Amino acid sequence: MLSEPKNERRDSRDSFSPAPDGLRPEQSRRVRAALLDSIARDVAHPLALLAGATASLKSNKASSNPAVRRELLEVIETETERIQRFASLLIDMARLECEGLELRLEAVPPADIVSGALDDSGSLPQHHKIDVNVPVDLPLLCVDPAVLRRVLLLLLEDAARQSPPGSTIGVHAARDREAVRLQVLDESEGIPPNELPGIFSQLTLPCEDDTSRARGGMDLAVCRGYVEAIGGRISASNRTDGGGAVFTLTFPLAG
Repeated sequence: MLSEPKNERRDSRDSFSPAPDGLRPEQSRRVRAALLDSIARDVAHPLALLAGATASLKSNKASSNPAVRRELLEVIETETERIQRFASLLIDMARLECEGLELRLEAVPPADIVSGALDDSGSLPQHHKIDVNVPVDLPLLCVDPAVLRRVLLLLLEDAARQSPPGSTIGVHAARDREAVRLQVLDESEGIPPNELPGIFSQLTLPCEDDTSRARGGMDLAVCRGYVEAIGGRISASNRTDGGGAVFTLTFPLAG
């Protein structure tokens, strides 16, 4: 069962239209400015921690203490994963900024898309309960499967960061007249109403502290760009069946 939107913020077209060839000029300028700001601000901190941990490991005092050594290795692992994630988002934004984003559109079952995204989610199911409600008899979608899987993965990761460990993340789908709606629901504190208008346009990524509960960032900007590129709509709202946020993707049925 899909969640009914509350304080919904839709950041796309009111009706379906062909996918755009790329970002508009003003969007491209915003993207470039945000990327430069993010690189300067969000990469410097993890690199400094990596350099410090590496230097400490080289010292005899640190390397001879198993507890200290283990702590430093955890720092290196965490910061490396953070930079890898940031690099992936930079690649996503670069793909979206390039005109003529190559898409491989095909008719695919929504259940296959969701299954693929969950397969890509790594350890996420180990820390959260995953509630999947995607009927196998839903109509086919004409989308690029890899792009839509990437969008769902980013939304799943965002839900995991925003929600406490052990909470439930829902992935639901249903037919809505001549469209299919996919939703990712979490049990976070929700989205403050004043943040909803800019939820998909805040292009900076708060990478310095991944425990921050601030919503928005490059992740959601990437989601918006990809969804629009494959002819869909994306919206954000707060759940009416309890605390948390819900992101809704709407796509027309395959021709």
